[in-house]
Amino acid sequence: MKLTGRYRVRVRHERRPATLPLVFALICCAAVFSAGCQSDDNRPQAAAPIAAGSLSGQNVLSVSYIDIGQGDSQLIQTPSGKNILIDTGAAEGRKALLGYLEQRGVRQLDLVIATHPHLDHVGNLPQVIDAYPVGEFLDSGLVTGSPAQERYLRALKEKRVKFTIVSRRGADTTRDLGDGITLTLLQPRAPLLSDTDSDPNNNSIVALLTSGKVRFLFTGDMEEDEREQRLYPSGDSIRAEIYKVAHHGSRNGTDDAFMERVQPQEAIISCGVRNDYGHPHPETLAALEK
Repeated sequence: MKLTGRYRVRVRHERRPATLPLVFALICCAAVFSAGCQSDDNRPQAAAPIAAGSLSGQNVLSVSYIDIGQGDSQLIQTPSGKNILIDTGAAEGRKALLGYLEQRGVRQLDLVIATHPHLDHVGNLPQVIDAYPVGEFLDSGLVTGSPAQERYLRALKEKRVKFTIVSRRGADTTRDLGDGITLTLLQPRAPLLSDTDSDPNNNSIVALLTSGKVRFLFTGDMEEDEREQRLYPSGDSIRAEIYKVAHHGSRNGTDDAFMERVQPQEAIISCGVRNDYGHPHPETLAALEK
């Protein structure tokens, strides 16, 4: 199917127990969501694509939103074989994450992005760094001194991975992924925000993936301070057809004003079933519904 101004999305749902993770894969050129279920050992089974044929070896961009519970992890795979991993979730989702990477045929990670150093986003980074060669690692630049951050920094140093701080002045904010696909790093910028409700959240890496006329917005745990103080004044376009909902559907991540700017056609919320935070919040769902 040739992609024009709009595209068709077909969604396949499979009934499953509420406690089993659900994996969403979006295939750009065919614009298909497919939902996979998991076996009893918590390893993802192969997602059943609606497009004809197997995903592997086809000339498509694949973006997978991996449900690893209360956390975030997304895998981008380009037609020429590049693999980009954004966040890794917490330890509870480790088997699901590593199993899914294996299922998708990942042998190396060209780019790994830690949107911010909270455990539900970076908890499995040491294991990922140990399991796969990593070409480049992107970090927000916020130092918290947390055990989770110290573990992944130590792992990166031991493996001698190229380390890039996105917020550093003069940092390259665009990655050409080939195949006409670009990844633009919109935030954070120096100086980092401070004295907010959550400095790690409000200095999350915000990235826009562009492939032809389809754009994917990745927001980490961005909250209103980062939106209003940095993202809006920057003048960067944040229009995107596919929106990874900020902060697991928290009310401080998505509101009407933000949706007016993004105008997504599809939104993906990554959060745990019956989580302690009440995610997704009703205010977020109302903004998405509008």
